[in-house]
Amino acid sequence: GIGRYALELTKALARNASSTCEIWVVLNDRIPGSILPLRDQLREFVPQDRIHIISLPLPVDASRKDSVQHLEITRRVYCHAIAALEPDVLLIASMFEGWLNEVAPMFAGLPPHISRAVIAYDLIPYLDQETHLARRGIREWYFRQMDEFKQAQKFLAISENTRQDLIEHLKLPPDTVVNISAGVSD
Repeated sequence: GIGRYALELTKALARNASSTCEIWVVLNDRIPGSILPLRDQLREFVPQDRIHIISLPLPVDASRKDSVQHLEITRRVYCHAIAALEPDVLLIASMFEGWLNEVAPMFAGLPPHISRAVIAYDLIPYLDQETHLARRGIREWYFRQMDEFKQAQKFLAISENTRQDLIEHLKLPPDTVVNISAGVSD
């Protein structure tokens, strides 16, 4: 699934990066069970001192009633942590995480000089809202995340079909959407 896509893309980016390009991986301490396995899987691709763990101060599961206030505080911590790394580009592996887990992907609040890119897997919830977004809370959350998603300057679609959906349904400029044919590993 999404985790495998993101991991394989990270490996490929690190493997193919020039000597002038530093790849950093940012993980979230709210999902502690994933940190050590990811560090281990990335060991030969990304130096361990370039795997940065962000400590999110409050629960950010968007399905919780108190998540709106928590997300604002988390946004500030997250943006400060990302800015401190001084990246040229921030790539978010999945903007549509966080409804039932402790993930808070976001672009809003980042310094404007940081270019933003996002991996796009599909638009299934957007295209079939009646099935996937029928509940009010999840619908509101999804469209907040969609607003964040649209702030990217580059969209890495995992297939040509997804690329075409992004252009047609979200009206994204074609030159901002690239088919990366993700999901293929060694």
